[in-house]
Amino acid sequence: MQYTSKEVYEFVSKQSKDPIVEWKKCRLSWQEFPIYQSDLESYDKISPVFEVSESYAKEFFERNSDLKDNFEYKDGKLKAKIPTPTLCPEERERRRYAFRNENNLYKRKCDFSWKSIISMYSPDKEYKVFDQEFRRWDSRNPLDYWFSYTWNFKSDFSLLLKKTPVIGKFIIDGVNSSYTNHILRPKDSYLCFNSVGIEDCMYMREWDRTKYCFNCDYVIRCEHCADCVQCYDCFNTFNCLHCYNCSFCNDCEKCTDCHYCLDCYNIENKSYCINNVQYTKQEYEKMILSYKKNHKDTKIVLWCSQKWCENSYWNDLTNCKNCSFFYESFDCSDSKYFNRQIQLENCMDLQWYYEQLTIEWISTTNSYHWWFMFYWDNNKESWYYSNCYNCSNIFGCIWLKNKEYCILNKEYSKEEYNKLVPQIIAEMMRNYERGEFFDPKLSYYGYNETIAMDYYPLTKEDALNMWYKWSDYEAPAPKVEKIVLWANLPKVWCKVIQEKKPEFLQKIVNYAIICEVSKKPFRITKQEIDFYVKHNLPIPTKHPDIRHQERLKRKDPTTMHLIHCDECGEEMLSVHLPWKWKKILCEKCFYKEK
Repeated sequence: MQYTSKEVYEFVSKQSKDPIVEWKKCRLSWQEFPIYQSDLESYDKISPVFEVSESYAKEFFERNSDLKDNFEYKDGKLKAKIPTPTLCPEERERRRYAFRNENNLYKRKCDFSWKSIISMYSPDKEYKVFDQEFRRWDSRNPLDYWFSYTWNFKSDFSLLLKKTPVIGKFIIDGVNSSYTNHILRPKDSYLCFNSVGIEDCMYMREWDRTKYCFNCDYVIRCEHCADCVQCYDCFNTFNCLHCYNCSFCNDCEKCTDCHYCLDCYNIENKSYCINNVQYTKQEYEKMILSYKKNHKDTKIVLWCSQKWCENSYWNDLTNCKNCSFFYESFDCSDSKYFNRQIQLENCMDLQWYYEQLTIEWISTTNSYHWWFMFYWDNNKESWYYSNCYNCSNIFGCIWLKNKEYCILNKEYSKEEYNKLVPQIIAEMMRNYERGEFFDPKLSYYGYNETIAMDYYPLTKEDALNMWYKWSDYEAPAPKVEKIVLWANLPKVWCKVIQEKKPEFLQKIVNYAIICEVSKKPFRITKQEIDFYVKHNLPIPTKHPDIRHQERLKRKDPTTMHLIHCDECGEEMLSVHLPWKWKKILCEKCFYKEK
């Protein structure tokens, strides 16, 4: 586990002219982390306010004199100041990730219809799980599950989580894509997760507007690609990493506007290149038939990847301004501590999509001014809720739609709401519950079922010691006619198999292949076979989960290090470590050497 070093925090402070006003120690990792001046300004800007009378404000301060520094009354509004965090950025991210299961799907019974469904909740979970269609048309009012506040918010919210039904998985406007999750507008896709606008794809994570792609992670506007990671606007590319607008390329890395290239690294506007050497079209077509891959162990690398960014610090950023400690994001401004984001403004500590004035959340879209939530859409002025839509001024609610002034799924008048919520916040502060994301024990999932396991892996013992849950449920093996070991698969590519032994490809869809790494069985589909034949690819010998783990290892690291440019000696940040590369250069020296 790598944490951001003190020297990196200080470098960002110096470069961004954002002074550090306090150093704190994380209560889990004991790592030091800073509170910047801009952090305090953001917390103040995001802090909730409630319209109350002057007489009530006076009564409130008398009742909560021990917390008077945490509240402020001005111009008829009572502000509940958000405190600074007690966890370092990495542990805050880990905790949010522990609330999101994307790719673990199970068969279980719908608690509404008792029909078999595909769900992200394993059958041993104690929650009520409804099929998505049944939950959508459930005539029962979510307000029927209400609780009255008992002066212990964590306990009340935990009971509400168990009482209120949840949907088995999140698929919006999907067509023939039952085995997907956290996905918008999928069509004819299988085992794809956390994606938008995909078609005819399989085994994908984190991608947008992509068609006919297999075994890829974080690809955007790509078509006919396989085994690619962090690629954008690519066509017919295979086993490529961090490439932009490339086509008919194989085994390339950090290439831009390249076509018909093989085993190339860090080139731009090139065609018919092999291992960065230029050839004619005829020479290229002849050489690729017998070429053996060069591992390129003497790369010269740029400090990090940024395009059209201003005063921003971290990696894989496009068109960002005044942002730091984040990666894989587009069109963001004045935000910190996040990743994989689009169009953020004045936000901190978050994951996934289109927000303003928010703090500590995971998985939401199109929301404004809210705090500490997971799974929601189009909400504003709300706190500590889950799976709510088009709501405003709600606190501790679940599965509400088009509601306002609700606490624990119970409706109040505006005046009652504005009086009760500050008092709940005060009690949460006394119980050390307020000002941070939900307690890990409130997650629907075991730590090993969530994306936290991808980015911050833990053993069962360590996870439990850190107060996370753990799932011991084992899904039954798939029922198939026959099992075949990976070593017994044909050693040639699928186009050759189709020409010489087409009946084998017809039968393999009824077999389970034993993974060469995990020894778990997995299936091959007809759609998959057709793709491998068309693009002359081999039959996979590894389980989809193993393939995903291998793709994760290919991505750039997320921890920055303070190093010096190997040419000019300028101090700079980089996700790359010096002993792994021939040279790490600042942007000026990098393009000069090219």
